This record gives sequence, C-alpha cells and structure tokens, in this order.
Amino acid sequence: MIPVQLDTKIFIDLLAKLVSETQQLQNNPPNNIPKEGLACKHVMDILEPYSVKNNGSLHIEQIDYVKGRSNLIVKYLGTTNKTLTFAGSHFDVVSADPKEWKRNPFKLIIEQSPIINNLPTEPPIIGNLSGEPPIIGNLSGESPILYGRGTSDCLCNVALLTDLMRQLAIEKPVLKYNIYMIVIANEEHGGDLNVGINHLFKDGKLTEIKNGPVYWLDSADIFPTIATGSHLTWKLTVNGKKGHSGHITNTINPILLGMEALKVIMGVVHKSFPKHPKEIEYQLHQSTNMKPIYVHVPEGSSVNQIPDQMTILGDVRIVPFYKIKDVQFVIEDAVKYLNNNMKSIPTFHSVFKNVLDDNSKGYIKIEWTKDPYVGIACDLNSIGYKLLAESTKDIMGVNKSIASLGSLPLVADLQNKGYDVQIMGYGVGDMAHSNDEYCRLGDVQKGFRILSRLLTKYNNSI
Repeated sequence: MIPVQLDTKIFIDLLAKLVSETQQLQNNPPNNIPKEGLACKHVMDILEPYSVKNNGSLHIEQIDYVKGRSNLIVKYLGTTNKTLTFAGSHFDVVSADPKEWKRNPFKLIIEQSPIINNLPTEPPIIGNLSGEPPIIGNLSGESPILYGRGTSDCLCNVALLTDLMRQLAIEKPVLKYNIYMIVIANEEHGGDLNVGINHLFKDGKLTEIKNGPVYWLDSADIFPTIATGSHLTWKLTVNGKKGHSGHITNTINPILLGMEALKVIMGVVHKSFPKHPKEIEYQLHQSTNMKPIYVHVPEGSSVNQIPDQMTILGDVRIVPFYKIKDVQFVIEDAVKYLNNNMKSIPTFHSVFKNVLDDNSKGYIKIEWTKDPYVGIACDLNSIGYKLLAESTKDIMGVNKSIASLGSLPLVADLQNKGYDVQIMGYGVGDMAHSNDEYCRLGDVQKGFRILSRLLTKYNNSI
C-alpha cells in the first residue's frame, strides 16, 4: 500500500532540527515555558508542500490556543467516515542540564553503539552537527544510536509520523478510512489544560476520530503498551515551631516531623492499595506507590535555627484498577488522623517533640497540586489492539505487550467515552527523561514497518 521503508535521510534531518530546538522546548514552569511552534514549523516545512492549499492531499491545521504553543492535526482522507488515528506524540520535552550529560543534549549526536561506561568527554560524531543536519551514508553493523533530549520522548515518534504522512501524500493510496496525525503541546507538564490535547478535545477536534482505533504514539520499546498508571501529585506542608537549634526542647522541627508523618502516610497507602490481581494479567511490574520527590524549607533559614516550616512534594503512581478518589480519601483521612493525634507520630529521639509543654503542636496539610492523569488498561479484545498485536508480530516475530506506571493525558477520558485507545511508541523506555537520552534508528525503522502493516490490515478489515 505504501513504502515500508523509513526514509532515513528525511527522518534524521528532521530529528536533528527538532532536537536543535529542545533548549526552547523544555517544559518546566515557571522557569521553562516551551515554544512548541518552533518544532511545529520544521514538521510543517516537510508536510505543507503536500497540503490541500498547495494542491496536495493533506488537510493540515495548526492550532495555537496560546501564542507560539502549537498543536498540529494532519488528515489524509479515505472513502468512508471510518478513521485510524495516531495521536499523543508531542513537541515539548523535559528539562536537561548540560553539566549532567556526557553529550550536548540540544544537538543530535549519532554513534554506532549505545552508551557505555567511561565514555570520552567528546564522543565521536557522525555528520556535521554544527551546521546542517547530519546525513548518514553507509552505516553497517549495529543500529546507530541517536542521542539528544527528546529523542525517545518523543521526537522520534513525531519525525516518524511526519515521514509516514509525507509518503501517504506522495503515494496517494485509496483507503477506506481517514488517517489522522495529531501532535500536541504541553504533554510533559500538563498543568494548564488550555494549551494542548485537553483543549483540542473540549473544542471538538477529536470528535471524528471516534470512528476507529486511536493509537497513542507516546510510549516506547516497540511492543504495545497495554496499561499505564494514574498519576497523583501532592504537596505536604509541615508546620513546626522556629527556634535555636541549641534549645530544641522549645522547638518543633518540621523536617523531622514531616519525615516521620510521611512515613506513616505512605504505610497506610501501601497497605490500603496492595498488589492488585490484574497486575499479573496486564504484566505490570510495579504496584501502587507513594513517594517524596522534592523537599524545601523557607529561604533565609539559618544552619543553627530550626525552621518553622518545610514542604515536601511528591506523587502517587496508581495501577489503573484502583480509583484516584479512593487514594485521595485514604491520604486525606490519614493526615486528619495525624493532626488529631500528633503525639502518635514517632520521633527520632526523646528530646524531639511534636507537641510542646505549652500545648504548641505541629500541623501538616496535604494539597493536590494539579489535576491527576488517569491510568488506562487497554481493551485487549478490541480491533485496535488485535491489529496492532498482529502487525507487531509480523515485523518482530513475536508480540510482547508491556505495561508501566508512566502516565498519559486524556487517554482514560477517551476510553471512557467509547474510543478504542491503544498505546505504542518506538523510543527507548529506560532513556525517557534520562541524561544522555537516545533512541535507536533500527527501532524507528521497525516501527515504521509496523505502522505500514497496521494501515494495510485495517484497510482489509473494513
């Protein structure tokens, strides 16, 4: 139906341009607000010559709900109202600190073998990365490794889809369904629902794609992802009593109180939400877990002064078989109990107090810092999953579906409204959000063949 071979030169050229923008695609408010329009322009440069307005076959809509923060919808029309959609790939990336990388995170660097210990500071580079994007010539042997922030999560998928839609526009196959490519803004933070996929959904831009499988292309490791976790972020504010560290009997140390209180709360969560029987069926290797991630005290605190407050930020990763509201209730109830029974919280030493002789006592407060992402267990009996599993097996020789407690926006909402949502991707899962992030060219080439096979099978099934 369409070529089954990724155009390596176009893919590499585009990926290099996308990675070159990642310094301004980092999504970590308020310090870094991404400018997804910079990445969108490179995709548009490839696809716009094939647009309907240029007498081509691609219907292209760039949507900026916030100036410079682009979403992109590309549609190739078939002969019926049936649809097949590739959605969820995103232009933004997580932050990267160049001092923590062995390579420049904001340049595409191509090597012949994966990261190993004791790499030289300046590893060999194939291609001229200081000017034009690299062009790969004869690369025999191992699949090249493509380093750079966002290569796995998930600019490789953006570049793959771009070449797929380009080839559709060139080959002009007659299909019985419409193909959608939807690339979004603001996936890596998601706190502002007026920027990306949630606004597209609210705006009715996703209504038509209900007429067929929706493949969320923001995962990794070639094989279908059949389950993701819910993601609940929290802030625990711990109030103590300020005082001289040499007179601790007159103080309540919020750091010590917070550590012990959090330990109690985490224990309640893990006991209340133990390993679920369906975790085995869906091959989840992690159970529901609560943990701290970031701790800070007010600025200006002295090393010999007990501060009056500390804040702990963290998350709860929840298997999709438990309800987020139930987890929230258990945590809020545990916090309420501890505030009413402050003396029940253990202390590290008998001289440390949570309640003073004058009845001054510590206090803890839990807050949910943003709307949670809701996990999903994909329908393994749907046409969308069956076609994906078959296509993957055709190319890989086997289908080894995977699951994780990574989280994705909107997928559960779509599933609850009757969409057949499946999850896939062709980066390297262990490298997402990591230093020296990379993807493998060979994985992307296989992914392209899987998608091509998927399109053919779906056309034959209608």
